[in-house]
Amino acid sequence: MRYSVHCPSAPYENSSFVDIDDAWGLCLDLSEEYGYAEVRYGECVMGSYTNGE
Repeated sequence: MRYSVHCPSAPYENSSFVDIDDAWGLCLDLSEEYGYAEVRYGECVMGSYTNGE
């Protein structure tokens, strides 16, 4: 299982992880820095952060 983190404002920061906790950690960091990021499993959006919230 691989989870991906997508950040529309900074696509060069997009990454994928085996551990979902790592994906959520990066997602939060990217949302604080760039405003929005989301965690996906395949094409399914599992959730997102906006401005660190």
